[in-house]
This record gives sequence, C-alpha cells and structure tokens, in this order.
Amino acid sequence: MTTIQFILMAVFAIFKTHSCSAFAPASLKSHPIPSTRYNNPHPPLSIRTSTHLHISNSAHQAEQHLLNQYPKFYYLLQQNPTCLERIRNSSRGFAIFAPSEEAMDALGDSLNLLEYGCNDVDMLPIVQSMASHHVVSVPATVEIMKQFNVVSTSEGELPVQVHEGSIYVNGARIIQCYKFEDSAVRNYEDKDGNLLGSEKVDTGGNVCLVYEMEGMVCPDESWEALYECYQSKNSEAGAM
Repeated sequence: MTTIQFILMAVFAIFKTHSCSAFAPASLKSHPIPSTRYNNPHPPLSIRTSTHLHISNSAHQAEQHLLNQYPKFYYLLQQNPTCLERIRNSSRGFAIFAPSEEAMDALGDSLNLLEYGCNDVDMLPIVQSMASHHVVSVPATVEIMKQFNVVSTSEGELPVQVHEGSIYVNGARIIQCYKFEDSAVRNYEDKDGNLLGSEKVDTGGNVCLVYEMEGMVCPDESWEALYECYQSKNSEAGAM
C-alpha cells in the first residue's frame, strides 16, 4: 500500500465517522435524559398527590370548652337560646366572660336562687338578661377593654378597671383568657392515601375569646330584680 493510498483511506474513515454523527436519523440521536425531580412537570403516578382541606370552627371549639370547663355557667347560657344561637352563627367571633366553677359555687344561696329562676317562667327573662351580660358580640381583647375602660355586652355596657396589673370587668377579675381561631390544614397524600405532608392555611376567619372570671359580671340590679321577683311570687303563694 502506497503512502497516498494510506492517507486517502484515513481521510475517508474520518469523514464517515463525522457524517454518522451529524446526519443520523432523529430517532437515533443522543438526547440528555430529563431529571424527573426537577424538569418533569408530571411526577410518576406512584408519587402523585391529592389534597384534603380540614377546617376547624372556633365557635364550636369555644362552646365545647365552655361545656367542659364551666358547666354551671354554660347551663346558665343555655337558658338564653337566642344569645347562644347568635354566638354560634357569628361572622366575626365573640368574647365570653365565664365564671369559674369555684366562682359559681361561691355564690352560695344566690346560686340556688339562680337555679330556681332557670325553672320559673316569670323569673326566666331576668336570668336570660343576666346570661347576656356575659356575652360580647365581637372578640373584645384585653387591650381594647383597657383602652376604653368599658365593654359593650349583648345586654349593655360594663365598666372595666385595671388594678395592680389585673383587669376587672364590673368588679370581677379576669383570671385567664383562652383564644380560639378558625384554622385550616391542607394534607397532601399519595395515591394510596399515605400522608406526605401538611401545611396550615390562613383562613382570615373568626376569633373567639373565653375569659375565665373570678365572679359573675352582671350588674347588682339584675340580682336585685331576681330576688324581688322571687319574693313576690312567694308572697302571692303565701296569701293563697
């Protein structure tokens, strides 16, 4: 083989190699394999997710808290179905002044009078008014009450005082406050229903405040009216 023949064969081989790379059919061309993790907008079926939204109702949570922690006061609140329904359907939230169980027991004979009034058709309207004094139709915070020195309840205004770091509503001290908020949690699950993760969703919903109180906040006039009605009924009964 002459030197010229050898050179021609080498050139032909190089040409053949380049032509196969540049003009190969599209189906045979080499392509980079896309990354499923970063580039594929549709993950494999095995990891595709579904979402479920779980919403908690602050009004329901607050009422359940009243039932469990302040059953005597909750019984009083039940005597005013209109007031109870109003807080259940509130579009903004509410605040409730709930006397502790110890505070209710400390009423002594007055608690017996209150229970009697719950079961007397003539005294019941007074009892209902007393219950309404413990309900505020907006979530009145401590800061708001301190600023205005008054709070507007469903039955009228009550004075608010600050003394030695404690806050008093018509003479009854606030022991502590429980806050309940509407919230939602979105759960992510795979196709088999296995939980992959969760996130809290801002609903911008209601806020419900339950203030534990050292006593009842209704005015003294309410107690006087209840006692006078009781005496009047017993006087009429004795005259018969």
